Amino acid sequence: MKIGMRRQPGIPVYCTEMTTNDLKSALQSADRSRAPGNRDALIREFMAAGGKLGHDEIVARNRAVTA
Repeated sequence: MKIGMRRQPGIPVYCTEMTTNDLKSALQSADRSRAPGNRDALIREFMAAGGKLGHDEIVARNRAVTA
């Protein structure tokens, strides 16, 4: 998997503020085939929130969907 792909929406490291060790683990677990479904789930989550999510809520949703 290319480095750029590892940082796209739907991939475990996208918008998650991880420690170095967590980042390494998440990069190893990144699965390109799951990315589109994860991305779509994130979009649904953000749309349902109606633009009212704070930074911490966005990070938490990214972590939950891509875990």
